[in-house]
Amino acid sequence: MIKATKYQLTLGFGKSKFAGQVFSLSKPTKSISLNANHLAIFDCSVVSFQSINWHKDPVTNRDFQDAVSITNTDGIAKIEFEKEIPVSSYILHLKYQGDYGQGIQRNFVSDKLVYFGTFGFVPYFDQESVDVGVSVYIQNGYAALSNGELAVSTEEEPKLENLQIDEKKLVRFNTVNIPLSDLHVAVGETLDINDAVIFKILKPLISAKARYPLEYPEARRQDLVEDLHGYKVADPYRWLEDPDSPETEKFVREQAALTRKYLSNYPVAKIAAKLKETADFEKFSGYQKHGNYYYYFYNAGLQGQQVLYRTLVMGEKGDIFFDPNTLSEDGTVSMSAYSFSESGKYFGYTISESGSDWVSIHVMDTETKTKVGEPLEWAKFTSVNWLKDESGFLYIKYPKPAVDKTKAGTETDINLGSAVYYHKLSQKQDDDIKIYQSPINTNFSSGHQTEDGKYILVEDAPGTEPQNVVYYTAIEEFNNYIANPTGELKFIPIVDKFEFQYRLICNRDNIFYFHGTHNAPNNQITSYDILKPEEGFKTIIPEKTSVLESVLPVNNLFVTVRLENVQHVMEIYDLNGQFIKNIELPTGAMVVELDGKEKDDYFFYKISSFTIPGEIFKYDFNTSHSIIQQKVKFDLNNLTTTQVFYPSKDGTLIPMYIIHKKDIELNSANPAVLYGYGGFGVPILPSFSTTILSFVQHFDGIYCIANLRGGGEFGLGWHNQGRLKNKQNVFDDFQYAAKYLVKEKYTSHNLITINGGSNGGLLIGACVNQAPELFGCAVAEVGVMDLYRFHKFTIGYAWKSDYGDPDVKEDFEVVRNFSPLHNVTGKNPPIMILTGDHDDRVVPLHSLKLIAEMQHKKEIKAGHGAGQPISMVLEKKADMYAFIALTTGAEWHD
Repeated sequence: MIKATKYQLTLGFGKSKFAGQVFSLSKPTKSISLNANHLAIFDCSVVSFQSINWHKDPVTNRDFQDAVSITNTDGIAKIEFEKEIPVSSYILHLKYQGDYGQGIQRNFVSDKLVYFGTFGFVPYFDQESVDVGVSVYIQNGYAALSNGELAVSTEEEPKLENLQIDEKKLVRFNTVNIPLSDLHVAVGETLDINDAVIFKILKPLISAKARYPLEYPEARRQDLVEDLHGYKVADPYRWLEDPDSPETEKFVREQAALTRKYLSNYPVAKIAAKLKETADFEKFSGYQKHGNYYYYFYNAGLQGQQVLYRTLVMGEKGDIFFDPNTLSEDGTVSMSAYSFSESGKYFGYTISESGSDWVSIHVMDTETKTKVGEPLEWAKFTSVNWLKDESGFLYIKYPKPAVDKTKAGTETDINLGSAVYYHKLSQKQDDDIKIYQSPINTNFSSGHQTEDGKYILVEDAPGTEPQNVVYYTAIEEFNNYIANPTGELKFIPIVDKFEFQYRLICNRDNIFYFHGTHNAPNNQITSYDILKPEEGFKTIIPEKTSVLESVLPVNNLFVTVRLENVQHVMEIYDLNGQFIKNIELPTGAMVVELDGKEKDDYFFYKISSFTIPGEIFKYDFNTSHSIIQQKVKFDLNNLTTTQVFYPSKDGTLIPMYIIHKKDIELNSANPAVLYGYGGFGVPILPSFSTTILSFVQHFDGIYCIANLRGGGEFGLGWHNQGRLKNKQNVFDDFQYAAKYLVKEKYTSHNLITINGGSNGGLLIGACVNQAPELFGCAVAEVGVMDLYRFHKFTIGYAWKSDYGDPDVKEDFEVVRNFSPLHNVTGKNPPIMILTGDHDDRVVPLHSLKLIAEMQHKKEIKAGHGAGQPISMVLEKKADMYAFIALTTGAEWHD
């Protein structure tokens, strides 16, 4: 005989005629109906409810005798109570009789009750020759159940194995290499009542794999092995790199069908309807003044794309000027960039289809709203930079790819050969004049005219590295070249080597003002006299401990926005660097728009946060104060936002924002979403999102943004700590964020969903491989998953700034440790992978090659994320939340 501790529960008797079922009421009720499906009995020949046993209420210590009747009709039992039973006050123990074979134990959650498994209340093994399906040791309110076919021998003491869950020791019998994804897990508390142990459920969980078993479509494995720096590397899914292959298309559609079938197990439509309802409110942008009109973007609520309005009087709605929603029926055609000519006579804009980075450039006469000339094709990463005389504009054009225009954005070929062109209004694109092409083929060039009209500047950057060079030429030289374009247009260097980042703010004749990292990792403002290049750069506003994010020149002043401990600070300086004043911002508010013209005596800015949908201000220098121009009403008084700093693996303090309901209990039972990015010097800041708020409100959830190293929250130094050989810091920061949330009882590991996109998708892929036990669910969006070949497709070569060059052995040794595709262990938590067939930035092959044993979802006609219609965004979030609910047990409440 085996003598177990009093905290041991034995589940799933194979030969017992009697077994127990424990129910914990989750909502007040007077009636419960149960059938065999609720009991999760398989191959059941007889089901009869023998008795109802009430245990003492562990809170009030009184007996439960409130059940007035029990009826059993055709295997369906109905229990009625004399009065309504309060939530969680009663624990009901039913005995039933039935012979049943092996099967998957399942949790069942309904509006009336929750229950956890099938088990008998026996403090010891005192029965003869019992086949045990699963044995569990419960400690400190945590239980893990395997769905494997396990048995405990009665011949000898079983061997115990340790498992870390929530940093507490959990011991269970006969666990033979069972991944966490195969475990049923629940969060609750143990109650020792009358020598029997009851596990009172606070939050039931069950693995999606056990609950809804999936059969993945088979993916052909080709015998392809390469030698990379002395390592034999297999690439069995190389064929998925061809997006036009019938085999790839078949694979994608099979995966999409599989995902839809899986998500059909949850009422996705209910979530989608609520997300739609929550997103249905008026949205405004700030104003821009062009000519006689004030222009602004407006969305009535659920329009796929924002509509550009204009009005002669601020505060009045005015008329529709340009509506991108009319360009396609499904909202997948969007305006990605725009600009007005000097007098406001012309409107230039770029159009993207299906989220592709490829854009076409169009021009409209603002008075007649008629098109001017033909669209310009094969532009990418460009603005429409008007000349002051309105004769034309500068833009970036690439060589035409070897693909039909209807499939533009689905190709994977590397993009090279871009150049800055001048386009004269109404002339053919073939007649456009190339004014600058990088001598080293950087493909990140741009050109524009200075505000005073005296110079043409071009800037050139080596990918996403925070460095660039700057050249200029006088407008007279430019005009002469345009009139007779022979040879090359001569440019004079201001900066001619890649070392720092320089962004032109403005110029005053020969004095140019720059915002950038010149000898200042946190950015400073410098000046440069083109007539005295030997004097070099002079500091105007020196670097501070906070990061100088943006600078607006207006009214002969600099309006600056700094990031201080991941919170915005707004200040005004004169052109000599003298501090003028601070503009107060609400606590936690972020400046999301800042617009004004150098000659104006006012400017507009818009603030937002987790709980501020958007407030638009006009600052008037004549009155020296801000006036609210627009404020969206939204009742968010029941929410609170907290900023915490937690220690990462190496002790570095990492900031994290946490939003949740004010009345939430820190009881480890709350579902949580942990979002991260950590790359390319990009700060991730709180912003208003109805989908985030819906998770918090309707799942009673906790939403967290971890400001990981690799981002730009603390300047170039913070970026450097999370890239190249330091990239592992990003993953450690994210994993320790999850540990912090559990330690502080916000949630439990099995209730944490991690989420990120693009570089953040890589983050998710790396972390589920490195620390699967920390997370209950993962959603990776358009991630960079193949770190051995990312630089071979479209714009991927530009990411060497953060990932290194896999063709260099030293860099390859670094990415070997975290490339998601090459470190799959098979022990990952449930994961949903999203990509888009028109994503020509992080091409779909990254995600497709990762899905061998993972779930995969594919959006049809979707790109990297920019310009997606709101309907597609909401549908994607509804699917994501359904996936979270199915895999973590999180409950949606209307």
